[in-house]
Amino acid sequence: MSKSLSVTFRVPAELVESFTNAVSECGTDKTTWLIDAVRHKLSQSDSNPDHSMIGLVERMNINSI
Repeated sequence: MSKSLSVTFRVPAELVESFTNAVSECGTDKTTWLIDAVRHKLSQSDSNPDHSMIGLVERMNINSI
């Protein structure tokens, strides 16, 4: 597993509520949600198959509601 680093950044006030709601809906934590979003934006897949499967199941659950 690769070493992780702490990164601090600011989110515009108008995005905070949407961000918090999206994280809650996924049932993950903010770090996991952000890593998935960054990988998606960079078109990189998750190297951990368990994380990929969990993300797929979460998206299927959200889309079925």
